[in-house]
Amino acid sequence: DKYKEAAEILDLMLKNEKENDELWYLRAVVCLKTKAYESALEYLERALILREKAEYYTMQGMVFFETFDFENAIDSFKHSIQLDSNDINAAFLTAISYMMLDRPESSHYLNIALRINPKKAKTMLLNSYGLLIKNDPRVSEETKKKIEYEMGIL
Repeated sequence: DKYKEAAEILDLMLKNEKENDELWYLRAVVCLKTKAYESALEYLERALILREKAEYYTMQGMVFFETFDFENAIDSFKHSIQLDSNDINAAFLTAISYMMLDRPESSHYLNIALRINPKKAKTMLLNSYGLLIKNDPRVSEETKKKIEYEMGIL
């Protein structure tokens, strides 16, 4: 499969370029795609030791998000936002993480995402609502109604 092949190539490259943060990041991406979450976090940690980049923190947050570790996801996304205040993915995923925890901070980060790129943020919200929120019993009906209101569904 293509991810196994990519992993093998990256592993060979990393033997000679242990100080290349981009290679560690790409190796983490492959792990995330194959749901090898623990390995993804290890590779991201190596990339972040070599260079702090917003996209590395966003990817780290995505790993935590996919494993339902929303508190750590929020921490990672906030690091990303500190490094790049225009990172719409980090801002949006921070909002969704707070929504999953049913915390009011979600609206602040949703507003940040909307300020960065209103059209993309609304598309992301609509997609996320259908995939993650609408049928999730952990999200309160009140929160769902707020989201639906903001999206113009109601």
